[in-house]
Amino acid sequence: YPDGSFIYHKIFAYNGGYGTGLLNSLSIFLYLLSGTEYNFDEELVASYIENVQESHLPLIYKGKMMYMVQGRNVSRPVLNPSFYDMRCLLTLAENCEDQTAKNAIRSAVKYSLEATVDFYNSVDVLENDYNFLKLLADDSVKAAPYMKGIKVYGAMSRFVQTTDTYGAGLALSRKHIASYESINDENFYG
Repeated sequence: YPDGSFIYHKIFAYNGGYGTGLLNSLSIFLYLLSGTEYNFDEELVASYIENVQESHLPLIYKGKMMYMVQGRNVSRPVLNPSFYDMRCLLTLAENCEDQTAKNAIRSAVKYSLEATVDFYNSVDVLENDYNFLKLLADDSVKAAPYMKGIKVYGAMSRFVQTTDTYGAGLALSRKHIASYESINDENFYG
């Protein structure tokens, strides 16, 4: 949706679940096809990156994707699902032709990694993601939150406000947007 909303199964706000899955797949395709005859059109890629910046990044505060857009993923026992978001964003940033967008994404990822208390205790990250460590060591990338202010996702009835001291999300319930998803023996209580 133009406002950054990502709705899946017709009624679920899902920027952080299926939206992250889409981000991951497209980021990998962009990387694999870059420099080949099958490379995506530059305007299309620029539009996609801009969309990710407006739809995905405002929902991440200090390394955590807000639960109100993760659907039933919140009930899954994963070491740290937000690191998956960070990996996807970092892969996308590597495909940015627009240096401003690339820097904004890399700065937001670095800020999130530095703000995540359990980052250095995560075996998953330390063993499997050299790119995170490389980004943290890169002094040319200044850590900065992507957004300070208010973002409205009208199509999925979600609102976000972030400042230096807090990040808050408000999930409203409306006729066309479900409060939570519960299928496949997951997320019984929302």
